[in-house]
Amino acid sequence: MRVRMGCGRISLRGAFRVCAMELVRMVRSPWFVGSVAVLGFLVIVSALLNQASYSEWYGYAQQYQTKNYGMENRVMVNAWVGTDRRPSSALLYFLLPLLCLLPGAGTLIEERASGYQAHALSRMSDGLYYGAKALACFVAAGLVALMPLCLSLVASAMVMPYGLPDLMAYATLSASISNLTPFQYLFYTFPIGYLGTWCVMTCCLCGLWATTVLACSLFARSPVRLFAGACIFQILLNYASVNLSKVLSAELVNAVDLFTLLVPTGYEGSIPTSQTLGASLVAYAAASLIIPILFFRRRCYL
Repeated sequence: MRVRMGCGRISLRGAFRVCAMELVRMVRSPWFVGSVAVLGFLVIVSALLNQASYSEWYGYAQQYQTKNYGMENRVMVNAWVGTDRRPSSALLYFLLPLLCLLPGAGTLIEERASGYQAHALSRMSDGLYYGAKALACFVAAGLVALMPLCLSLVASAMVMPYGLPDLMAYATLSASISNLTPFQYLFYTFPIGYLGTWCVMTCCLCGLWATTVLACSLFARSPVRLFAGACIFQILLNYASVNLSKVLSAELVNAVDLFTLLVPTGYEGSIPTSQTLGASLVAYAAASLIIPILFFRRRCYL
């Protein structure tokens, strides 16, 4: 079967081959391997800290059996990297919005400078070239986020037993899950479903963020400046949203930056909500589609 793609015809098999080639290039790049390795290391550090803490409190509970030392809440869901509140886990979520960009978000700039882009556009349509790159960038960025989080699922299952958190004793011994926390009903009734849902959501959000930055790279000439600008954008977004929320509501701070949105428990005084997550997903999806539609041809055929 053949479909018309801009300046010519190309088979669906050929389009799939182009997408697969782009994805393989990104996944095999040292940026992808390095990003996953750094995040995986932080997951292991968090797991070791959780293991040490659990062993200590388990020893106390065995020695003084009249007290349980909150063992009913020392369960797998609270040993996951997104809910354990370890410094290494906080560092992971701070680095994640930047590291997920490295495998593919800067490839347009590199190929424009090397001349590969002009060669590729002479052999395939604009839509196929950019679409394959955007799809591969989305998948590669999503994998950078998904693989460490899945590793943390395995590590948390090895550290603590599976069980349902005790709501009554939850305030002092577990993560700050509130009624506004997305998917909070799953947290208490189906913890593994909560963790899986959050992993998928993080994967999609990082993928859309990376494709948005890829679209913005049409206006950049240096990958370093592109990534620095993306990081500064998230910091400014945090500053603006936090201050705006404080003006509108003194009780709840709705930050919309990825540093906060990706963390299930948020940070002190600032938590993600379903509204901010949904709005961010829509905004990044819209930007990743609209920007290349409007500006790809005029920026790549200068």
